[in-house]
Amino acid sequence: MRAGGSPSEGARLLHVALLPLAILLSTSTLYAWQVLSYDFLNDDAFISFRYALNWAELGEVVYNTGERVEGYTNFLWVALLALIARLGGDLPQWARLLGPFFGALSLLGAYQLARLSLAQRHTPHPQHTSNVTSLALIAPLTLALSPSFTCWSSGGLEVQLFTATLTWGFTLTLMGWGALGQARPSLITSSMGGALLALATMTRPEGLMFVGLLVLTRLAQTAWFKRAGIKRAWPHPTEWAWGLTWLCLYAPYFMWRWRYYGYPLPNTYYVKTGAEGLWAPGGRYLLSWLLTEPYLFAPLLLGLRGGWRALRHQASPHLSALIAALWCVGLCVHVARVGGDFMALHRFLVPIMPLLVALSLPSLALPLHHQSAQLSAPRRRLALTALSVLLLCAGGLNAAQRRAQALEVGSQGGVDSIGWLKGFVVQCEHIGKWIEANTPPNTRLATTAAGALPFYARRHTLDLLGLNDAWIAHNVPAKGSRPGHSKSAPLSYVLQQKIDFLIYHPTMSARPPHAHPGFARALSPRGYEWRVFEPPHLTPHYWGVWVKSPQERHVTP
Repeated sequence: MRAGGSPSEGARLLHVALLPLAILLSTSTLYAWQVLSYDFLNDDAFISFRYALNWAELGEVVYNTGERVEGYTNFLWVALLALIARLGGDLPQWARLLGPFFGALSLLGAYQLARLSLAQRHTPHPQHTSNVTSLALIAPLTLALSPSFTCWSSGGLEVQLFTATLTWGFTLTLMGWGALGQARPSLITSSMGGALLALATMTRPEGLMFVGLLVLTRLAQTAWFKRAGIKRAWPHPTEWAWGLTWLCLYAPYFMWRWRYYGYPLPNTYYVKTGAEGLWAPGGRYLLSWLLTEPYLFAPLLLGLRGGWRALRHQASPHLSALIAALWCVGLCVHVARVGGDFMALHRFLVPIMPLLVALSLPSLALPLHHQSAQLSAPRRRLALTALSVLLLCAGGLNAAQRRAQALEVGSQGGVDSIGWLKGFVVQCEHIGKWIEANTPPNTRLATTAAGALPFYARRHTLDLLGLNDAWIAHNVPAKGSRPGHSKSAPLSYVLQQKIDFLIYHPTMSARPPHAHPGFARALSPRGYEWRVFEPPHLTPHYWGVWVKSPQERHVTP
């Protein structure tokens, strides 16, 4: 016999490795194909692009020069894009690339979290290693089949940056605390977890909720130990390292943004709060998410069920599931309170999906594995293969159906489809480029479409919904039940801004559009005239807009 082992042993090892390799290849292929099938840029992404471009070119983190208003909620994403712009990169193209890149990191984070969770509840034995690996790979495979997760790996927004930093920060935090898998407490790993969670909090303010839940869960656990007479030092040195690292990164950023913009919270918060009747669309948003991703309901219940046990045991396998479940409940309540979203496929709920998918595997897959323990190794691998194929078929069918619906052009129940969002950005791009080419630099615009159109027009722009205007955010009463559209600038305020192009929502049509009679009665006496233009490449061809009469000499029909 050779030193390397018998041929039969080598064949067995090769056979054992085939299933994990097949799942990995399937996951990579499906994820890439799903992301490419959506491949779009959202209009809101161009708001971040504009902030980043002004930061890179003018040194100001502003939407309009000289106006310090925090009309974004994704600082780290804006900072990353500003660096790219400073180096001469094309922001829309780089955003298309960065989304899938961070999405892939989220998939890896889900796999790592699932593997450690499975190992924590699995009897360690060499022959089980391949089974744990194969089961853990089901987590990223499930996400690669998810319509919501793959759709918002595109779009040009910060969704996957937030998801990746949150997933890896959570995983490394629990590893550093010695509360996950076979890991021992580690100051370095804990500090890395704190750093990533600080970056997550700088990417989206919802990260503060997650960090708060981590601390509160640890406090509750310590209180239980004290009540039970168990001596335990808290904070542990690893927890000190975690907390100090997080604070050293986040506190300077928070103080800077408060001093720079003048308010403790982003302007978008003040714009989107105050309206009544948002719970109903928010509830429909959550229900739609569960119907799109029906496998996520069980992990939530399992995490809450294990909460009591988690508090009693420092390294309980239920601790991570409890924190994830609480995070899910907290975020869902927050999303419902603000009315959900007007964009399809649940971008606000994507960040909780890797945690729920990864932490559900021990509770859902291991019982099946234990039931099959009496089977021979080949039959056990066959059962795992059958489970993977079943997941591929069911998930693939659901993904194909949801993708076809999302790519249709239209809106339903106040929610715009991905197909509609994709086409709208292209239309606004052509209008914006036409404005840049046919108007002087001092032209002032007012519109509800504050993304691609102003980005390409490169003109001073008033967002009529108040995202980049502090007066609207703090003085206009909220009304209506459309998320993010509950405040609108009154006409008197718009006229004070000396607007040249009063666009409102861009009006395009196949034939020259006519002015709305109500707007005509209000605007014509105030020096505005309805004009129709044909920007190159615009489909449909005609665009109508209210133009300030003295501005006519600057515009070529």
